[in-house]
Amino acid sequence: MSLTRGLARLTDAALTELWIGTLMPPGAALVAAGGYGRGELFPHSDVDVLLLLPPNVAATEIKTPIERFVTACWDVGLEIGSSVRNIDECAAEAATDVTVQTALLESQI
Repeated sequence: MSLTRGLARLTDAALTELWIGTLMPPGAALVAAGGYGRGELFPHSDVDVLLLLPPNVAATEIKTPIERFVTACWDVGLEIGSSVRNIDECAAEAATDVTVQTALLESQI
């Protein structure tokens, strides 16, 4: 296994534990994006993730669990690059920005 894939797998394990501990609402998902989403995480690279919320749930409605998750990532030393959207917001962003389309296509849940 290459270094970049190994770092991605270790990060998967850490993020899974952090995600479980934040009590996100049912239907929410943590989606890997960028190089991390392709399964390759370079040393000292940020960890790009999408916090995908259930339909009709806005980030403002679950602010505390989101803050708890991002803070926990920082606390364990993960430099996180995050976006928080529901499915409708992802579709709207993708319709206007080809880089968002690409990121969503390369993402892994």
